Amino acid sequence: MKKKIYYAFIVLLVLAIFAFDQYYERKRKSEIESYTEASVAFSREIISGGKGTSGLKFYFYLNGKLIVGRQYSSDRYHNSLLDKFYLVKYDKNDPIKNYIYLNEEIQADSTILSKAGFKYITYYDYDILTSSYVKKYKWE
Repeated sequence: MKKKIYYAFIVLLVLAIFAFDQYYERKRKSEIESYTEASVAFSREIISGGKGTSGLKFYFYLNGKLIVGRQYSSDRYHNSLLDKFYLVKYDKNDPIKNYIYLNEEIQADSTILSKAGFKYITYYDYDILTSSYVKKYKWE
């Protein structure tokens, strides 16, 4: 009799965990769908999110202010996602709540990036072979 109760308890516990996971996933999807504002984000680095997860750190600008976002996943992020521009949607009232769409890469167009708040900067890189500085450009 005690074994039956024990097994029933284990089954109910597993079902409760599954139901909670499904509820949280649906809640997160509806929250993401409620984000109305969109911008351009730049993926910067892959960070460790603990056991079995990794995170993608990205940033975007909102009214001249830098917003740093992180998105974690149980799937490992690949280095091929880095240093690219993607669509990001965020909550109008709280831009810290955001979601980056990694399947929607944005081609680097100066007009789009300038409107999104990014700046085109000039920097110099030292070339050892020619003993001179080489002028380079990048979006920041």
